[in-house]
Amino acid sequence: MNTANAVYGMIGSAGLFWLLIGLILFLYQWPFSQNFMISLTAWGLGLGITVTLKMMLTMFCRSIQYRSFYRIRPLAAPLSSLALECWYIGLGGSVLLGRICQFLFAAVFWIGRIDVPFLAEDISLCEWSFRICNMYPLHYLTHLLVVVPSWIQL
Repeated sequence: MNTANAVYGMIGSAGLFWLLIGLILFLYQWPFSQNFMISLTAWGLGLGITVTLKMMLTMFCRSIQYRSFYRIRPLAAPLSSLALECWYIGLGGSVLLGRICQFLFAAVFWIGRIDVPFLAEDISLCEWSFRICNMYPLHYLTHLLVVVPSWIQL
C-alpha cells in the first residue's frame, strides 16, 4: 500500500467531513438560511416519524396476517396491503432521499480508503453496516412473495 496515498486520503476525508459538518452548522447559524434549515429539520423529523410509524404498522400487519408466506387472514391481508401500498406512493420520495443520503454518508467516510472497495461487505461504522443500502432488492423480492394472490399456484 502506498503510504502517501493513505495519509492524503485520510486528510482529504477528514477535511471533507469537517467541511460538511461546518457547512451544516453555518447554515443553522446564518440568519439568511436559518428559517429554511429549521423548516428542513421539521420536514425531516416529520418524515422520519412517518416512516417509523409505517415500518411498525407493516411489521404488525405482517406478523398478525401472514405465517411464512401464507395468509392466515385472507380478507384482512389484501386490504391492509392495499392501504400500505397507497401509503408507499406518498413515501416513495423519502426512500429515494434516504438512499441518496446513505450513499453520500458512506462516500464521506470512505473517500480516502484505498485498502477496501467502496461499500465492501465487512465494513461497518458503530455496528451499522453500509451493505444494508443494497438489501432493497432482497426486501422487494420478499414483499412480492408475501403478497402473491392466493389464486396463483407457485
